[in-house]
Amino acid sequence: MKLIYRIGTGLLVSLFATSAAIAQTPTHLTPQQIEAATADYTTMLPRFTAGAELPVANAAAVYFGAARQKGFNPDTQHTAMLQAYEAGNMLQAHQLAMKGLKSDPTNLTLLFKAYASAVAGNDADAKKESPKLLARIHNVCDAIFNSGMGVTETSPYMVTHPSDIEEFMLKYIRPTAIEGKSKLGELDVYKVTIEGIAEPVYLYFAQYK
Repeated sequence: MKLIYRIGTGLLVSLFATSAAIAQTPTHLTPQQIEAATADYTTMLPRFTAGAELPVANAAAVYFGAARQKGFNPDTQHTAMLQAYEAGNMLQAHQLAMKGLKSDPTNLTLLFKAYASAVAGNDADAKKESPKLLARIHNVCDAIFNSGMGVTETSPYMVTHPSDIEEFMLKYIRPTAIEGKSKLGELDVYKVTIEGIAEPVYLYFAQYK
């Protein structure tokens, strides 16, 4: 069963996680493995941007390694891009998202909007980029999903941007409802309902530092 992410324009994108996976124990990377993987950032980045489907450790190298680069700012806002997207200017939204990705290549907000605007727009060059962008989304979501169990406070999902939390949760995990959100120390905790699971699930997220 594939997870379906519905883009705001009504288009459907098939991602590759299942809601039922949350009820299982994923094979996740240890903090030590994540730290070791970041050393391969420079080597893996060209493959990532070219749209290669990467093994989990290599995906983690790019996603978490990006946060180790000089000038990385996890809180950068992309207001102009979001405004263009909401206004339906897909070409401008795509161009601004791609510009942002040059310095922030793993930002899920930028990746999802770059992909959605490419698919929804009429620009042929942008559409050619869409498979690569979708592969990059897969790689980033894989890195987050395998960064922890996600359902315990001792093994949270790790994210590099605060904005990645809801992008990952809503478009990859895709709960049927979010019942609440709170803080537990430095953790963000979401109480969600997931199809096929009778009881509410608590998802834990931590900022990678």
